[in-house]
Amino acid sequence: MTLLAVWNTCYFLFWYKQGSVKTGNDGIGFLTATRKQEVVFSLYIAAVIDALFAYYICVVANYCNALKEPEEPMMMTEPKEVMMMMEDKKDESMMDKMSNKSKMDMMEAMNDDAADKPDDAMVEGA
Repeated sequence: MTLLAVWNTCYFLFWYKQGSVKTGNDGIGFLTATRKQEVVFSLYIAAVIDALFAYYICVVANYCNALKEPEEPMMMTEPKEVMMMMEDKKDESMMDKMSNKSKMDMMEAMNDDAADKPDDAMVEGA
């Protein structure tokens, strides 16, 4: 519609040579206006139609957004998964440390027991 209004403006300002413009048809009659009035009228009609079309596009876009199903935010799910993985790794490393420590304690206890037993055996044999 805007292109049509620009074409009307160029036509009536540059090529149309008469001072008045007759518009209409036999059924409803003819209207007579000056060239400038015709240009303003065509620009006004184009602006109104363009505004209505822009409003229609905005309403349809909002309606489409309203019908979409809500999406789960990706930022919220990923950190939770990462945190859970980190906690699992911490638990595993803690268990490894504890098992290593308990193994070391058991080895020391066995060494202590082994060191104590020969002494006890000597004491018993003497």
